[in-house]
Amino acid sequence: MLNRIIKYLFALFGAFTGVSLIRYFVKSVEFEALGADQIVLYLLASVISAIFFYMIGSDIIRLIDNLYSQTEKILHNMTIYEVSITALGLIAGLIIANLISIPIYKIPVAGMPIAVLLNIFFGVLGMAVSVTKKNENFIDSFKQRSQSDLRPKVIDTSVIIDGRIGDLVKCGFIEGKLVIPSFVLNELRHIADSKDDLTRSKGRRGLDVINSMQEDSKIFVDTPVVQLDKDDEVDTALLRYASKINGQVLTLDYNLNKVAAVQGVQVLNINELCNALKPIALPGDEMNIHVIKNGKEEKQGVGFLEDGTMIVVENGVKYIGNHVDVVVTKVLQTNAGRMIFSRIKG
Repeated sequence: MLNRIIKYLFALFGAFTGVSLIRYFVKSVEFEALGADQIVLYLLASVISAIFFYMIGSDIIRLIDNLYSQTEKILHNMTIYEVSITALGLIAGLIIANLISIPIYKIPVAGMPIAVLLNIFFGVLGMAVSVTKKNENFIDSFKQRSQSDLRPKVIDTSVIIDGRIGDLVKCGFIEGKLVIPSFVLNELRHIADSKDDLTRSKGRRGLDVINSMQEDSKIFVDTPVVQLDKDDEVDTALLRYASKINGQVLTLDYNLNKVAAVQGVQVLNINELCNALKPIALPGDEMNIHVIKNGKEEKQGVGFLEDGTMIVVENGVKYIGNHVDVVVTKVLQTNAGRMIFSRIKG
């Protein structure tokens, strides 16, 4: 019953539309002389338009119902924040569309449909942009250094399989665009298709690492298509491409590191970074410490290494002012730094 009422309303709308079109046509070609024939023309146009709108009414109702169902599902999965951001995007899009439509409204007949389409297009565009950029900080985006100011990092297969590259980028140790040439991706796919279980798992791990980085909006990953020469090896092509784009090569391959140094291509070796960051002391290591003050606990003495690392010496209070040999018992690493606990040797 409700559908039939809506279809009748569509037919009524169609009748008015037909009359409006004929009125514009009559005025534009000056058919006032037709007299009684105008009435017939109006009736004929309104009937035809009403029938047309009545026939397509069911399809329009079905379309609106589907759109409503889809919208309801999408809104059900969205948070209040996402709904608010989307609404702001819609408002911004409609404002832009209406500003553009001001001169378009003056176009005869086609002006109104074009303006409606512009409103729909910019409204949807505004919502899409707002949803896509919902996690970005508007203010911080102006503070960040442009990626074009940083040399691109060309990644080889060993670094991708290793998997630590994603964490290093997130921590800010590696900046700039990450470039994974197509031939590196092809090599990784061949590894992932290997018959050997261990090799295959390494290749799949590498592909997972790439997917994870591509999904992170804070990591810029580029995968340009680069053709290999017929007799080229992957390492040779990698160094040549890095030199071409003035990039730095990220690798774990010791031999590639040496070849790159000969060719004048800068290399960032993650293993070298790890060696530089490795603990300066491990449990059981011995060192000579100058105890300079009391610790927080009773009988503790405290000294410092040259880099400022605090050494806590158990029962070291009586050695304040003196150098003493100690044995490391525990190393505590925190975000604030490193603290080493020790005891007197012997």
